[in-house]
Amino acid sequence: MSGLCCAVGGGLSFVGWSASYGARLVGPNYRILVPATVLTGSVLMTYADLISRTLLSPREIPVGIVAAVIGAPHFL
Repeated sequence: MSGLCCAVGGGLSFVGWSASYGARLVGPNYRILVPATVLTGSVLMTYADLISRTLLSPREIPVGIVAAVIGAPHFL
């Protein structure tokens, strides 16, 4: 199912998939894990947006490319 979501959602779903695994550092309790996943994903997307806007200023890189670069090492 996660592979299907990545195929439909594109590169942005890499970050969401990686954020859920990165948030598992807080423990297995889902009451803490779900909010931690949301915060981790939003922080990763904020950094991806910041990088995409400032790396080649005044031009912008599409945020999907930067998000794919952040999430791609998870597959390796």
